Amino acid sequence: MNKDSHLLPSTNGSYVIVCLTDVQEYPTEVESLDNRVKWVRNVTSSSPHVCGNQLIIKDLCVTRYNDILCMDSTRVRLKARRDYDDYIHASWITMPDNQKYICTQGPIADTVEDFWHMVFTEKSNVIVMLCNFVEGEVIPIKLTGRAVEGHTLLGNHEKCFPYFCGDVDVPATYGRLYTITTVQCYEPDPSGFIVHKLLKVEVLTFWQDVISNFFLRDQAFFQAKFSGVSTKVHHLAYGGWPDHIAPSTPLPTVVLLKLARILCGGNPITVHCSAGIGRTATFVGIDYAVQKIIKNANTSMIDVLKDLRNQRLHAIQSAIQYTFLHVCIIEVFIEVSLWPLKPMPISVLIPYN
Repeated sequence: MNKDSHLLPSTNGSYVIVCLTDVQEYPTEVESLDNRVKWVRNVTSSSPHVCGNQLIIKDLCVTRYNDILCMDSTRVRLKARRDYDDYIHASWITMPDNQKYICTQGPIADTVEDFWHMVFTEKSNVIVMLCNFVEGEVIPIKLTGRAVEGHTLLGNHEKCFPYFCGDVDVPATYGRLYTITTVQCYEPDPSGFIVHKLLKVEVLTFWQDVISNFFLRDQAFFQAKFSGVSTKVHHLAYGGWPDHIAPSTPLPTVVLLKLARILCGGNPITVHCSAGIGRTATFVGIDYAVQKIIKNANTSMIDVLKDLRNQRLHAIQSAIQYTFLHVCIIEVFIEVSLWPLKPMPISVLIPYN
């Protein structure tokens, strides 16, 4: 699959799956909206079985949600840190084409420096932000046998600590290592939903008294190699995706994924929402599933979910997010003409509300 062309902007509306039984190119298990029930039944079986020593249960002061943990086998280890201080709530997810994503929680006040240390040392040049810094809590207001009919927002809660200043040429320093400056704001994308900024990440020049008491494992090496060094990072923000549920249209998500893949140049893409498992894993799952299905039309979507959860624990939080994953996959296939837009495909899609 050509990573520069497999995701294209769309002008279509928003959709939900109704019936795919006549489309042989798509996994046969995705047959109806009732697969959300199947998803619920498979939640337990799709979660990896891990024992205590395979989970990182430490430093709750640097974890946004105490009940959402990282697996030791796939967690991102902060480079050049001492062993007892290499933890960040972030996991690697690797695509079939070997593109790597870093799925992480939205930084809290105590982890902003860790976040930028990870981005800098892993050479991640694209950050995808799928939440707002402050959001209301999503509360369902009416339920049917199949879906939430509506929702409301209750109060305001921090979902992500502000880890950069959005004003151009206004530097902000986080911790003892990094200064972040917005150097450019791009024109809005065609969908009008994505905010694209270019950030400069600069490593501060060390002072000897800081070095002598610093947490870096190899202080002299890090100072010699990185002191005063800077890099550029693209920041792509999409704030129209409510927590625990899904956007009203797949368009911004598909455009965002294509843009991230083009800009990254093969470097790791850092993706976060608030917890880093719902919106984040759904977004990354689109790329993963599309690649798997193109290689094997009989790919099981439950297996895709298992693959994601074996790399990022609790990946994809709700049935509506799992449904939205399918909606975005269909959108991608229509755009690249892998799914011919004829009366039959139209019959398998209805407006997604």
